[in-house]
Amino acid sequence: MTPVLLLAMNVALFGVWVYAVVDCAREQRSYIWLAVAAFAPLTFYVPAFLYLANFKLLPAMGRRPIDDVIAAGRRLREVSARVADRGLCGDYLEISTILYDEKNWSECLAAVKRVLEMEDDNLHAHFLGGVSLLRLGKPEQAAVHLSFVCEERPDFADGEAPARLAEAYFLLGHEKDAESVLRRGLKSHPMPEASVQLAQILIARNDRGEAAQVLRRLIDAPAAQSEWFTRKHRLWLREARELLRAIGDGA
Repeated sequence: MTPVLLLAMNVALFGVWVYAVVDCAREQRSYIWLAVAAFAPLTFYVPAFLYLANFKLLPAMGRRPIDDVIAAGRRLREVSARVADRGLCGDYLEISTILYDEKNWSECLAAVKRVLEMEDDNLHAHFLGGVSLLRLGKPEQAAVHLSFVCEERPDFADGEAPARLAEAYFLLGHEKDAESVLRRGLKSHPMPEASVQLAQILIARNDRGEAAQVLRRLIDAPAAQSEWFTRKHRLWLREARELLRAIGDGA
């Protein structure tokens, strides 16, 4: 290996290490991960690659970081033990939330049913149950739960409720209902996924002017200028900008 190539490789590895340390500090990871990232040079930078694989590669593949999976498993065992002792509504709701995050739709739905037996108007439970039914291929049943949520709170779950209800309506072939629920939800504030969904409907029927207005309202919203918003919704914001460029209104 030539000296120039060796130097380039070391510079690249050093860059990976610096990125891992900075990201770890910025995201306020646990001290264990900070130590792993910080001491990477002593072990040929392998821990830095492990860090990036855990927090960058796995999420990019739609997988949760190993830390989150371990923590969720421990939390599920703790809450399950409480349920066995007292069986409170809040405990079942917490279990259903954990199972929802784990994408364990069938068991999440079972826990949701226990919540709704005790509180039949619990919006969070209806939302979790609706999405679980949607992912289990039951859009008609999902729409019942999600429409209840959207009637009570059109922007519930930061706009995911109307987005999921619109998804259910699309699967059922009810495009007008999907458009209606998206418009109602967007009256409160420009929600990223719902904005993109509505814009796609408008573009499909060649109403590009209104589609551009919907997307511009999202991109120019004060919230969209904040770091937390852009990080949380970066994929939908990128999709919105791509749609704007596609219809000739560059972002």
